[in-house]
Order: sequence, then C-alpha cells, then structure tokens
Amino acid sequence: MKNILYAIALTALTLTGCGGMDETYRDLRGDGPIVYLGKFPDDAIQVSSGKERLKIALPPVTDIRVATGKLTWWSDGADHTKIFDVDPAGTEIIVDEHVPDGSYVFLLTLHDATGAYSSLATTINGVTYGKTYEAVQSGNNRVLDSVSRNVTTKRMYIRFYPADAPPLYATRVRWKENNNSAAWRDTLIGFYYKDGKTFSIDELMIPNFRSDSLAYSAILKPDTAFIDEFEIGPRYEREADHKDQYGEDADWTS
Repeated sequence: MKNILYAIALTALTLTGCGGMDETYRDLRGDGPIVYLGKFPDDAIQVSSGKERLKIALPPVTDIRVATGKLTWWSDGADHTKIFDVDPAGTEIIVDEHVPDGSYVFLLTLHDATGAYSSLATTINGVTYGKTYEAVQSGNNRVLDSVSRNVTTKRMYIRFYPADAPPLYATRVRWKENNNSAAWRDTLIGFYYKDGKTFSIDELMIPNFRSDSLAYSAILKPDTAFIDEFEIGPRYEREADHKDQYGEDADWTS
C-alpha cells in the first residue's frame, strides 16, 4: 500500500513539474516547439584578411530554408550589422566598413525568407591590417645588392639581398624605355618553395636594357592568403649615382 501511495504522489509531482516547465517557456517560444535553422560548422567557414577589410567564405547551405544571413560585430565603440543574401551553393561576403586594422569577433546567424526562424549564432574570428601595419613595414623595402649591364647583349642583371617571405610577396622593378622617354616598364618577381619553406627571388635579368634609371618596391602580404597588398617604395636608382665597391663613381657596365 505504501508503495502504491508513493507512486501516485510521484506521478502527481511529475505532472505538476512538467506543467510548470511548459508555462515557463511558453512565453518565449509561443505555443509551438522551438525550431532553429541549421548553422554552418565553425571549421567550414574560411576567413581571409585584407587591407582594412576581410573576406568570409561560407560553404553551401545544408538547410534549404536559409535565405539571408546577418553578421554582427563590435568596432569603433558601437555594434555593427551586415545583412546579406545566402547563395545555396556558397556565399562570399566582403566586410569593408568599420573594420580598421585589428582583431574582430563576428556573430553569424542565418534566417529564413519570412524572418520568423533563425539559426543559433556561429562565432567567426578575423583580422584586418591597415595604417598601423603599413607604418611598421614602411622601412622594409628591398635592399639592392648589385646591378650590372652587359655592353654587348644589353642585358641588365639586378640582385637584391634575401628577404623574409612572407611578409615579402613580390618585388616590383620599373625602368624607363630609354633615357629620353617618360614611359616606364615594370615587372614582378615573386618567391619559391623549397623543403616546405618560402624563399624570395632575389635576381632579375632585363633584356635590351637602355635606361639610366630604375626603381623597385617591395610588395608585402602578412600571409599568403591576404587578399590585398602593401607596396613599400618605390626607391629610385640612377646610373649617375652608382658606386663601385670602393665608393667611387661607376657606370652600370663595370
């Protein structure tokens, strides 16, 4: 008899508790069940840094109800929001406002076409680079090692001292078409991989070189996935200013 009474009392308490729980959450969810849209896995979202901007690449959606997305983040002392359409096959978002150089935490939520349903928030971390980074790197142009020109072939050989890559991504070299021309030509030399490491390309040969001046700039990227570039320079070199190993005036053919 005691066991029967205990079971009845336990059942009554359980029913009362369930009723109370339902009443507690009814104001939050309405009369229906709580329904969320599917969200992206954190490791499926790719973020690429840029120059006071960044690119966020979202994978294809797994929930066909998803129509739009919303990014929110804190910057400049305020909350900011960016709303965008979601492409079922994959979406690329460029955030280029309110993101001066620094680290950011974005909250991404997905929404259906009616706005009635949304996903749980996904956290996205991103970094941008700008004036601060550029100021720090302002003295990191390429350093010229040697220049020499073959009188017979008119080939110009330029050698730079090695540089760390990254941040060095490429070197831009410019030269005049000829001494009497205002037109300039330019070319880029990059980097190469060896044994899992990145090395700068430090030599350049310019055929049919007939100029008495050239210029060069370092193209920097904080990492190889950086979507923009910083150009440090240019620095100009003139044949009239060329010195030999003893510090004496010398033309480029020496």
